[in-house]
Amino acid sequence: MTLHANQSSAQPPTPTFPTNHVVGVVKDLQEGEQALHALRNADYGEERIHLIQSQEVVEGIQGRQKDRNLVRKMLHQMATTSDEGYAGQHYLEQARRGWHMIAVYAETFEQADQIAHLLSAYHVSLIKYYGRWSITNFRL
Repeated sequence: MTLHANQSSAQPPTPTFPTNHVVGVVKDLQEGEQALHALRNADYGEERIHLIQSQEVVEGIQGRQKDRNLVRKMLHQMATTSDEGYAGQHYLEQARRGWHMIAVYAETFEQADQIAHLLSAYHVSLIKYYGRWSITNFRL
């Protein structure tokens, strides 16, 4: 179950990993919920923050990989591939191990940096920012 209030332009990143999102994984669902609470306290709106449970992450990524529309599938892979490979594969592997995904909409890189630092305090790992033209890997 995706934990968030409303669907908006800042929808959760499964299965498409929209741009302008900070994405990471957390092993402990309770720590993920604490991270959401901290984000709310930092004035990030409910519609901008998402905690996506592991099974939903697996289903979303596998659904994207099975997409029969080759153009859409190619564009998705291009938008989510960095020097480290296809990000969806990394998140899929973690979700299969029971890790949950956190995604937060960030309008600017500066916001993304603040979000990444906040998430790292809650043991969120594999934190990346999917900007319009690049993917930034936060090693915190």
